[in-house]
Amino acid sequence: MHFIRVVLSAAKYNFISFYRVFRISSFALRFFMPLLSIGTAWVLYNRIFHGQVHSEFGMFSNTDYLTFVIIGNAVFAYIYACVFFTGRVLYFCRLEGVIDPLLLTPMSRLAFMIGSALMGMLNATFDFILLIALGVVLAIDLSSLNFSVFFSGILITLVPLFGLGLVVNGITLSLRDRVNTANFLQMILYTFSGIVVPVEMMPEWAQMISKISPLTYGLRIIRGSLRPGIALSNFSKEILILLIMGVMLFSVGAYFLGIIESNLKKYAKLTVF
Repeated sequence: MHFIRVVLSAAKYNFISFYRVFRISSFALRFFMPLLSIGTAWVLYNRIFHGQVHSEFGMFSNTDYLTFVIIGNAVFAYIYACVFFTGRVLYFCRLEGVIDPLLLTPMSRLAFMIGSALMGMLNATFDFILLIALGVVLAIDLSSLNFSVFFSGILITLVPLFGLGLVVNGITLSLRDRVNTANFLQMILYTFSGIVVPVEMMPEWAQMISKISPLTYGLRIIRGSLRPGIALSNFSKEILILLIMGVMLFSVGAYFLGIIESNLKKYAKLTVF
């Protein structure tokens, strides 16, 4: 019961904090990269490629180019929530000057992080819906969409992404340059997870990097839901990998966070920027 109260309290605190000082500029900034990517894809696909792409692309993507890019960018909204929001929760607590009393309380650190992540996931879900709506306006092909596979793929992908957020949270709390660190990680995930091009069409060295990204496997399930006659059992390998990644990232993130908290307390560096 205490765990749930901490989760709900952290979620409420972050919700009030975010929307009390809501700025349209920060809202628009979240959409800049996906809109730029989708806009570029639309021009390339409709004005330059004239709706035609190499047969190899169709073999690996099972959909048209514009649908492929829009789905990839919509799902990438959750990376922003995990890396840029959840990944800097304690950093912002330090910035606000509340990290000292926060870490002195007997609350569950994991419950606090889950509650904080709920706010990030709420924003990401809102972004996701808007980007999918934009895709519908641009006539993406959702005629064969299997909703159960689609939403199950999203939920399963969120497990390792939250674990990744825990790891990043520990990193940003211990490094001096937090923004560039989070941005760099986002770019790595954006480049090598198959957002704008199938992983199978990348060079071999890039495919090796893509194997350590949970988004690579999540996108296979989510995009696979667009194929007719597909079922969740067709992605048992991807689901198993995502669950293993989730357990590993959760464990590493929780351990890393505990070590950093202990070190910061030991050397009295909680409020040192």
